[in-house]
Amino acid sequence: MALSSPLKTAIVLGGSGTVGSGIVKALANCPLYEKVTLLGRSRIELPETENYAKFTQTTMDFENISSQGALFAGFSTAFYAIGVSQNKVDEETYRKIELTNALAIATLMKEASIPDIHWVTGGGSSKNSLFLFGRVKAEVEETIGKMGFRRVIIYRPGGILADKSSSMGPKTTTVLRAVDPFHLMSVEAELLGEVMVGNSIKEMEGEGNEMKILENCAINKIGKDLKRPEN
Repeated sequence: MALSSPLKTAIVLGGSGTVGSGIVKALANCPLYEKVTLLGRSRIELPETENYAKFTQTTMDFENISSQGALFAGFSTAFYAIGVSQNKVDEETYRKIELTNALAIATLMKEASIPDIHWVTGGGSSKNSLFLFGRVKAEVEETIGKMGFRRVIIYRPGGILADKSSSMGPKTTTVLRAVDPFHLMSVEAELLGEVMVGNSIKEMEGEGNEMKILENCAINKIGKDLKRPEN
């Protein structure tokens, strides 16, 4: 794997969630990142170990996104993992969080000239989906893909598995691990984080804009390859 250089800086949105926790851990363990900023509504508790010394935390007013472009300046990579369950809010609120706010944040990333974007949507994203989730996520993917970032990688995981922070709850997580041992419909949150960070340190392809969409099986395959010992 050809790695990019020099040392990198990252901004993470959604670091307190299930996926975000995996991204944060992977960044802490990646020596190629010298500075990481977590951007959110409030601060989160981080381990007091040496590999987390490079982290800073900044709060953001999500009711006034467009005026906060300065928060996005000076980063080589952005990770986006903000998400809310369609079943927990009404349609208006869901669209605001998942579409309006998401695209406003992507616009600030573009205005700040962040070249490398790693964005989590979800399995089932489609313009023709019967579900609001799928249609909204597809619109976000399409719009971000046309913004002209140097590289955009969209991640479409299935069920997100985590021992402590999974939104599915411990019982559902245990059942899904049992019925999907080969991860055809699911992915471990920590592995997803490792894949996203691993992709971010690869050299960008070609001269123009690069966009990829990784479905759940592709994410798991890349994760398996990352863990395979090099000869």
